Amino acid sequence: SQLVVDGYDALCQLLVLPALLGLATLLLAGVVFSFSRVPAPQPKISSGADSDNELDVGTATTPGWDDKAKTLDARFQKAQKEATRRLRNETPEEVKLLLYGFYDQAKYGDCRGDRPGFFSKRERAKWDAWSRLRGMSKEEAMEGYIKATGLIE
Repeated sequence: SQLVVDGYDALCQLLVLPALLGLATLLLAGVVFSFSRVPAPQPKISSGADSDNELDVGTATTPGWDDKAKTLDARFQKAQKEATRRLRNETPEEVKLLLYGFYDQAKYGDCRGDRPGFFSKRERAKWDAWSRLRGMSKEEAMEGYIKATGLIE
């Protein structure tokens, strides 16, 4: 009976190694595949949409707004409340990132610091959205944010 147990242990050891190698191969193939994906095209910010890949913030309007909010700062604050109320999970990621970029540019000025690493996809996308607006004045960023709230579906 000891011979049977030793034979069984040897057989298990022979089967475990190929199974582990196969699992490692599958995991490695999954990692390589995830690196080889082509990233989605990034929308361009413009004052008039010329192509399918541009977000038109120049002509976006926010329904139901009156002229009572005369100052830019008051309109910006009102747009923030409106965006918070209207944003949903279904809102396109490009619109969320556009709002994020305009907000940070208006509040903090030009993007500073290093670009987040490859594995921090969300943080990297937010950094890119803000960085694209480098050089834009606070007032232009506030206007852009106000107009971009009209893109929220």
